[in-house]
Amino acid sequence: MQTSDKDKDLWLSLKKGDRSAFEEIYRNEIEGLISYGRRFSKDLEVIEDCVHDLFVYIWSRRDTLSETDSIKKYLLVAFRHRIINTMAKLKKVSYSDPEENTFESEESIES
Repeated sequence: MQTSDKDKDLWLSLKKGDRSAFEEIYRNEIEGLISYGRRFSKDLEVIEDCVHDLFVYIWSRRDTLSETDSIKKYLLVAFRHRIINTMAKLKKVSYSDPEENTFESEESIES
């Protein structure tokens, strides 16, 4: 059986709710996704969270997922979108001390 046929069958099984198919996909792809995620961030915790979130999303939405003949390509594209969005959100969060952003105005003695 060719890889694309195997991927199609495995993906179809996942879409039908086959937990063992889901677990096989996870085992086969987790390390590659983490390695790919390192291109976007050096923060392993963020990468692992994004991978975990992706697989939770896939399992919870399995019946509405589109067809694919390459699970790896499907996951890489979905993961890339997820990690880019996550990194963008993290950069928007300000970690500065609120005290740093305040300033005091000095009034002249005459006023």
